[in-house]
Amino acid sequence: MRRRPRSAMIDFATFERPLTPNTYLVCTPEICSAARADAPSPTFNVDVATVRAAIASIVPEAVFTDGPQGMQATYVATTRILRFKDDVDVLLVATAAGGTQVALYSRSRVGVSDLGKNRQRGNALLKALAGKLSAPAR
Repeated sequence: MRRRPRSAMIDFATFERPLTPNTYLVCTPEICSAARADAPSPTFNVDVATVRAAIASIVPEAVFTDGPQGMQATYVATTRILRFKDDVDVLLVATAAGGTQVALYSRSRVGVSDLGKNRQRGNALLKALAGKLSAPAR
């Protein structure tokens, strides 16, 4: 079985989701204007640098890049049992109030169904961030 190569960082503003259900998107219409999100983005009452440091402590293999929408982190997650590779992108957007809004997109490289793994992974990362940064503000 051939696996497609690691995809480039996504552009949250313009990307469109595939028809397969093996993705999970946490975003707002202001950030992801071309895709429907599964859940809204949380906003944390700390600056982007603080959220970046928290993500780096949770996911040490994450690679951070500055982009037109904000700071973006990417990493590859591997499922435990079957060792499937899944791609994760996280976007950190500074808010006018000095906080950070977090958008997240997790997707499987192969297959049609992920049995909810991308949703679990996304929610686990956001929960870990909330634990490190205190509760998100809405």
